[in-house]
Amino acid sequence: MNYWPLLFALPCMIALAAAPPKDGSYSCTYEVKKRCTSGLMRVDVAAGQIEKFDFSISYCGLPGKLGYSCSVNGNRMKPSLDEVWRYAPSSLAVDYQSEFPENSLRIFTGKQSFIADFSKLHSGPFCGAGAELPERVTIPYKSEKCTVKLIRHQRH
Repeated sequence: MNYWPLLFALPCMIALAAAPPKDGSYSCTYEVKKRCTSGLMRVDVAAGQIEKFDFSISYCGLPGKLGYSCSVNGNRMKPSLDEVWRYAPSSLAVDYQSEFPENSLRIFTGKQSFIADFSKLHSGPFCGAGAELPERVTIPYKSEKCTVKLIRHQRH
């Protein structure tokens, strides 16, 4: 039997498996000058579960033109009609009903940070056509600076 895949997956599972953070609000900001974008992410925790999240991103405009901004947010106590909240150990999935077959945001609870995964969330319903959300935002429990992974553009 080949155990190599298990040896690779085990550290990843340990890194994500963690006790929930203390109740409170966790937030951070980021700026990516090369792409002329900045953002803010906040996660509120109550009774050991994520109760609310807010994400906003701003883009610079072309010279002489205004930029634009976009936000994605959710509140478990006041969910919108098109969202479904699902909890699993160390994670939250928010599924959005839309014309897209898979449209969801996942927030994982790690040992030292939250990881918001936007890779399966379509920006159109929130930001309009052509807007770009990051692939992932890491919200450290003890820092106000996010780590962000942007979608890599392919060169033609």
